[in-house]
Amino acid sequence: MAALKKTFQAGDYVKLNVGGHLFQTSVSTLTKYDSMLKHMLAHELTVDNDGFILIDRNGTYFEYILDFMRDALVFPTHDVHKILCILGEAEYFQLQLLVDRCTEILEKEKLDPLPDDRLPFL
Repeated sequence: MAALKKTFQAGDYVKLNVGGHLFQTSVSTLTKYDSMLKHMLAHELTVDNDGFILIDRNGTYFEYILDFMRDALVFPTHDVHKILCILGEAEYFQLQLLVDRCTEILEKEKLDPLPDDRLPFL
């Protein structure tokens, strides 16, 4: 069966497949901030046969993105790797407030948000 095109309206629920991790949330959550997700939902999207929108990102950290969008919470952690991964996802999804909060955590802990060993994959 072929993929389907779908538009989403306020009040709808959205199913997301982020790197193989499955999530379900409301359109209001995903459009709460002026982000890539908000802009994405403003257009007709392709969904798979099960109704999931595929987002080709590492789904491990998307739960933090979604929790932030739901409640504006950043879970305290001293795990530099986790903070950097969340920061990278926040940058990708264009969630500036979360980028700022991750950067603040790194600065508070006196951690460099862009250490020299953080190289892009080429």
